Amino acid sequence: MINIINSLCLYIQYLENNIKVLLQLVSQYVPLRQMAYDEIHSPKYQKFKTDRLPVIMKFEKQDYEFLLAYYLWKDKKPFKPVNRRNGRSIPEDIVCRLRLAKNN
Repeated sequence: MINIINSLCLYIQYLENNIKVLLQLVSQYVPLRQMAYDEIHSPKYQKFKTDRLPVIMKFEKQDYEFLLAYYLWKDKKPFKPVNRRNGRSIPEDIVCRLRLAKNN
């Protein structure tokens, strides 16, 4: 039992010495602070900057009649309806669900 503990302690000391040597090599030959500074301020990496996040505002459900009146007030002209390009028209029996819910 004592033999195993001694051998493990020796192995840990051996690994610790190897780690120290590797850290010394890295600190001598790799300028970590200079590299980080150069990468951030290099023109190659400037294109990877991100924009500021947009402000997310709470969505308020609006009535389309209110919006039409608002556009009329703001632009001083009525809001134009959608013009269909394919020549087809919408059947008369189709009704907006919002109107149906509002009338009931």
